[in-house]
Amino acid sequence: MSEAVIFFNDKKIFILDKNSNSELIDPFRIDTFNRFVSERLLDVIKSKVINNDADISSVITDSTDGILIPSDLYNSQKKEDFYTLNYSKVDAGKILLEEEIPAINATMIYSCKKWFHDFVNEHFGPISISNSTSSYLRKIISQKDSKNMHLVIKENTFDLIKLRDKTLLSFNVIEYSTMTDIIYFLIAHLNKWNTKEIAIQVFGTELQIKELEKIKNKIGTLKETQIVFNPFSEFLQIIK
Repeated sequence: MSEAVIFFNDKKIFILDKNSNSELIDPFRIDTFNRFVSERLLDVIKSKVINNDADISSVITDSTDGILIPSDLYNSQKKEDFYTLNYSKVDAGKILLEEEIPAINATMIYSCKKWFHDFVNEHFGPISISNSTSSYLRKIISQKDSKNMHLVIKENTFDLIKLRDKTLLSFNVIEYSTMTDIIYFLIAHLNKWNTKEIAIQVFGTELQIKELEKIKNKIGTLKETQIVFNPFSEFLQIIK
């Protein structure tokens, strides 16, 4: 029996073959969730995935927020207090989840749509929801030749991760409006970072990558910087 992964980015649900990364269903967009949508989604998963001898092995949510708290300081009962240090409030219709990352001795706090959490809990109870950024951090910390700066571009935020000798230096979730915003943030961080050899890994959609490459080639300070652009499908392959 093959394995499948449910990936949710707050607007669409994707179900991917764990080995080939191929999509097992057309992206399922959800603007308003109700019992009818729940039944339809479950029917799609059963007919296109489970009935075709594929087993749901993991569920990943791609949140556009997140903070890391050192494990030594973390208290699960104060999860919302920690979260509201960075964000003014928990958005309506969302709940806070946490995920420990032993490799960096920290816990990730992030928000998730409550309906999605309840749907997974009801129909795939033994499987816990994972955070895409947490999964990515685990993988890159363990890699021998990991780049020392990573950008994961989402719909209106991007994750900016800095490493040195496989040690996490910083993690930020930054809002943006245009690809130019991302380039300016990148240049600012490069100017502040006293590191001669910088290798940057970037993940984004085909359109995002194309625009970033175009802007990057026009900026002298970035022409000599080693930047590897990757499609978002490769990010999915890593975090599964």
